[in-house]
Amino acid sequence: MWQDTAILICSLVFGFLLIPQIRDMHKEKTGINILSSATTFSFLVVLSCVYATLGLPLAVLGGVIDAGAWAIITALSVKYASQP
Repeated sequence: MWQDTAILICSLVFGFLLIPQIRDMHKEKTGINILSSATTFSFLVVLSCVYATLGLPLAVLGGVIDAGAWAIITALSVKYASQP
């Protein structure tokens, strides 16, 4: 299905665009709103499950990559929020 490939490409672009955010968060020891990042991560996991039930393996891969990036952002936000 062409939709599977389209979702993968969009997901890869979104994931790639998060790399500077992750780098800056790590470099500057800052986080973003934990609720926002954790919610985004959670819904990306749900979307990946939906893609799996629709038989879209490439979309699942893209969703997992994006969820992984948001998991890193969430973890860094939690880590840096607890620092004085």
